[in-house]
Amino acid sequence: IPKDKHILSLLTEEDFEEMYTFMKEAGKEGTGLEVWVIKVSGLIQHSLERNLSAEEGEYVTQSLSDLFMAMNTSATGRVNWDEFHFHLLNAYVSLPTDDMSILPYDYKCGAMLPAKALTA
Repeated sequence: IPKDKHILSLLTEEDFEEMYTFMKEAGKEGTGLEVWVIKVSGLIQHSLERNLSAEEGEYVTQSLSDLFMAMNTSATGRVNWDEFHFHLLNAYVSLPTDDMSILPYDYKCGAMLPAKALTA
């Protein structure tokens, strides 16, 4: 697993969209840290088409935990749809044009965010 890229860049477009839908369905109630880490780490494994080694698992868990805490701007211990969506818009749509390494999948292929990510 490359450690110099955003953790969500490991997701395929399909798995990124599944994470997006999961968070949209979580709505205003949101999701807690443990559920978030389990869900997204499972999607990362699916995207990589293999199980993670113990070291990779620790890295993914820590990276997802850090991302969760960064998104949890309300400090409730839960990330809701608004916090998640705000993160997507700021992390992926407002990128400097010379730094595409954070993108969740290959920007060069014309894919960025699902079109639905641009609307609330």
